[in-house]
Amino acid sequence: MTNSLDISSKKIALIVNGKSQRGRKLFKHAKNLLSSNGITIDKAICVRKPKEIDKTVVDCIASGIDMIIIGGGDGTISGAVDFGVKKDILFAVLPLGTSNSFARSLGIPLDLESAITVIKSGKTEKIDLGLIGGDYFANTASIGLTVEVNRSVSNDFKRSFGRIVYLPLAIWKLINFQPFEVTVTTSTGATKYNCIEMLIANGQFQGGVPLALNAKLASGKLILKIFLCNNWKDKLNLLGYWFMSLFRHNIRNKRIKQFGFDNAKIETEMPMYVDIDGEATIKTPIDVSVAEKVLSIIVP
Repeated sequence: MTNSLDISSKKIALIVNGKSQRGRKLFKHAKNLLSSNGITIDKAICVRKPKEIDKTVVDCIASGIDMIIIGGGDGTISGAVDFGVKKDILFAVLPLGTSNSFARSLGIPLDLESAITVIKSGKTEKIDLGLIGGDYFANTASIGLTVEVNRSVSNDFKRSFGRIVYLPLAIWKLINFQPFEVTVTTSTGATKYNCIEMLIANGQFQGGVPLALNAKLASGKLILKIFLCNNWKDKLNLLGYWFMSLFRHNIRNKRIKQFGFDNAKIETEMPMYVDIDGEATIKTPIDVSVAEKVLSIIVP
């Protein structure tokens, strides 16, 4: 559901992840651009410690703020949106991270000026979120190879070198990473797969790469992609798929199982980390479901 936008009567907070010097500079620039576009900010907060962003969002909502402009990467946004679920809070996104996958899925331009133009003249839409246990996620969750890649790269390193760091590291990890067995249980029953990667997608992008072009943020479904792997040929096949995806080629691949679902249980032989919008803090087994149209957000 999409509605025309009027934010003139809203109390607005700007919250930016300011851990890095770049984040602090962009915070000041964003304030100036918002003001020059006629958007009145009631509270502007540059959070130096990312762990305090969630508390900052909660405090703003408790103080009567009814619109939050959140500036940061996918992890920052994923944590913040939990507190807007099923509430009369409107969110807007300033893509200030490395990959900005959620912003890409929303169709928000990645340059600051254009993103603020969306806030000024876009529309509001109710979108779905994914839910793992009690944790909502905005864009994607994954199990397997990409989790190991992400856990090997520090946030400072990502900020310094951007997305370019992922491909060579993924190739290096791919050489040594062993396939794992996963059991997926849905309403149709339980199925076992031998795979190297599993992607649970609410949005279309992961790591800035369009890996789930069939995913829609307001479809009432999540997309599950399972990258089957039994040998070296399958590993090379996956590498080729990633490379083609960089150029947004939605290619068919017999070694990738893909289907939509609304809830599932996912189990692995041994507990494995689950990356949720860039943060790997929980392990399998997990229960995954879609939370339909629970978040109000500004889109182009």
